[in-house]
Order: sequence, then C-alpha cells, then structure tokens
Amino acid sequence: MKIRCDCGHVISDSTDSLPYKCDLLPDDGYWDNIHQPILDSVLDYARCVAVGDREGWLSRNFAENYPRDSKDESILSDLISAVMSRVPTAYQCTECGNILIPKRDGSGYLGFQPLDDDWRDALSWRK
Repeated sequence: MKIRCDCGHVISDSTDSLPYKCDLLPDDGYWDNIHQPILDSVLDYARCVAVGDREGWLSRNFAENYPRDSKDESILSDLISAVMSRVPTAYQCTECGNILIPKRDGSGYLGFQPLDDDWRDALSWRK
C-alpha cells in the first residue's frame, strides 16, 4: 500500500516492522474491542483443547480451508492478528514528520504536523 503525504512524499507499507507505522489503540474501546476478545478466545481455545474439541474450535473460528495441523502458537497468532486487524494504522511521513491517521469513513487520512523538529521515529519502539 502507498499513501501520499501532503508534502508529496510517498509512504510505502509493503513489509512488517516499519519504524514509521503503528497501530492506534483508542483507550475508550481497548478493553471491549481488543483485550477482552483476545482473552476470551484464548481461554475458549484452551478449554476446547483440554476437552478434546480442538477441531470444533477451529471450525467455529476459522475458515474451512484453515490448516488443521497448525501448531498452537500459529493458531493463537492468527487469532490475535484477526482481532488486531480491526485496529486503524497510522503512518509518519519520513520527510516532514506529518502523522497520518485514517478517517473513520475510510475516505483518506487526517494529517497532524509535529510541533517541533524532534519528530523522527515518533512511532517507533526504537530509541
């Protein structure tokens, strides 16, 4: 995916671990929309595995063509990824520092300019 910043720079999102990309976790819905669904699903999966209903759980939570021989780590990773796919993604322009947040209606992005020149890697875990 490519996004054009207001400054004209093209922001590319074609891989993982980008220092100018982050997921936005709004506090007002985090517990109900992210934390609790992941917790409930992980606990449900563990209960189903414990009683021998792993196949039933996979059928209820994934498509028919989902690989049934997947390891637990892969299944839980896919589960978390599915929940996290609902989270909006923000980008920071590496040229001007503008932070682009998707509009709720999906029609584009809202741009927010940094207040000073110390904006590099604002969305990164890196220090």
